[in-house]
Amino acid sequence: MAFDAEGLQDFIARGEKSPPPVFVGRKNVLADIEAVGGVMSNARGSDMHGVPGMTRIIHGAPGAGKSSVLAELVKRSAERDGAPGQARIVTFESNEILESLPDVIRTVSVAASLDQARWQRFLQRFLPRKLTLGPTGVSVDFTKAADGPAPGNLSDLARMYPRERWVAPVIVAVDEAQALPRSANDPHALFLRGIHNTVKGLPVGLVLAGLGDTRDTAHGMDLTRGTRIHEVGGLDAKESATLMRDFCRHFGMDPSGHEGCLDALAEPTEGWPRHLHFTMQALAEEALRREGDLVRVDWARVGNEAAESRTRYYSDQQSAEMEEADGLTATVMNQLKDGMKMSGVLRLIEENVRDRAGHRLPKGMDAEDFHTHLVHRGALQKRVDKTLHSPIPSFRSYLIHAGGVTARARPSELPEPSPFDDAADPFGT
Repeated sequence: MAFDAEGLQDFIARGEKSPPPVFVGRKNVLADIEAVGGVMSNARGSDMHGVPGMTRIIHGAPGAGKSSVLAELVKRSAERDGAPGQARIVTFESNEILESLPDVIRTVSVAASLDQARWQRFLQRFLPRKLTLGPTGVSVDFTKAADGPAPGNLSDLARMYPRERWVAPVIVAVDEAQALPRSANDPHALFLRGIHNTVKGLPVGLVLAGLGDTRDTAHGMDLTRGTRIHEVGGLDAKESATLMRDFCRHFGMDPSGHEGCLDALAEPTEGWPRHLHFTMQALAEEALRREGDLVRVDWARVGNEAAESRTRYYSDQQSAEMEEADGLTATVMNQLKDGMKMSGVLRLIEENVRDRAGHRLPKGMDAEDFHTHLVHRGALQKRVDKTLHSPIPSFRSYLIHAGGVTARARPSELPEPSPFDDAADPFGT
């Protein structure tokens, strides 16, 4: 296999926000969302009022790979365009929904009505550029392809592009959806609820991708009927190993004989996609210095650089508010019991503020604000059953350590040993 030095340089230059060069896992999420297109395609007849239950929510902590899932959906949709039941995926950032809603609706009309040849030409022109810049696969640039006046709302879309004009179902995917205002009567909410409730009978579905309280955001917009929720978190050990090996092969480096070192690099990431990405970046830089020869790679150096990247990430995720209340943050994270509900976490916060000297809430926050802040920073994650847990054990350990608290022994919930204590060198150096 030929070593792809140019591709590796490009991967390094793009940094942590770029989609992964290879995609692993999330099969159930991809399959479920792709099946939505088939359901909508099969719903025929003039008496149809859309297909209920087609809204999907993908939620997870920062760095869980939500945007990568959307990017993979766009890629697979483009590759399979024209296949029976294949939906066209158009993705938007939440700020585009808020600031450019007419362009968003115009884009949906273009995706719905262009024939396959024209759609592929536009994909070839715009899709690669967008995927290098972020998760948005189809942008408002596509509005230039529309014929005639632009629909201004969902009613206009249904009138100007009735179902018989739709070449394929369309799925509108919104990234960073937790940032949408939780208001039911704003234009963005009316548009998304119109899709969710299928009020116009059009073959259009909705995916919201965001942080751990995205379901609460959806409920605030009155999207309450028929949603299905997918929580994304860490990859398992087998998936992490596959990712590291496929990463090497993707850039023309043979992983044979180096599996142990690759596994040792992946193990401290806990399968967390952002941390795996840091590890691949560190390996890419070292491999480039060694001209792709893994025999010459300094594996300990790669491991140390990856560890430093994880620590910088934890420091960035520990906001000024969490640092201001580091004692409270540490105590709450230490006392958190897996499976607590929001009410239990709020009691933890309030009791520690009341009973412990030096424990205070950040300025301007009450207990509920602080709980939400911990969710948005990735310290807490709400499961489908509404219980809370800490999705990244090593980040939890970092916060406990940063607040000067001694972690209680809880092997099922805390990593042993803590990555911030002395540990054996996995590379034997």
